[in-house]
Amino acid sequence: MDSSAVLWILAWSGVISVLIFVLTGILGQLIPLVRAWRKLRSTFRDDSEQNQTADGEAPPA
Repeated sequence: MDSSAVLWILAWSGVISVLIFVLTGILGQLIPLVRAWRKLRSTFRDDSEQNQTADGEAPPA
């Protein structure tokens, strides 16, 4: 009975450590992804504003 409890504790601590490792990796990649998304959106917004001014329309206020 005691050895079974020790094995369960070791197994769950291993699962928790793997989950922490995976979550750390995901969060580490999430920040650059958000930055790239914002840069892409701002690039498209700047391009659309330049196209409107090139067509002779006033840029949005």
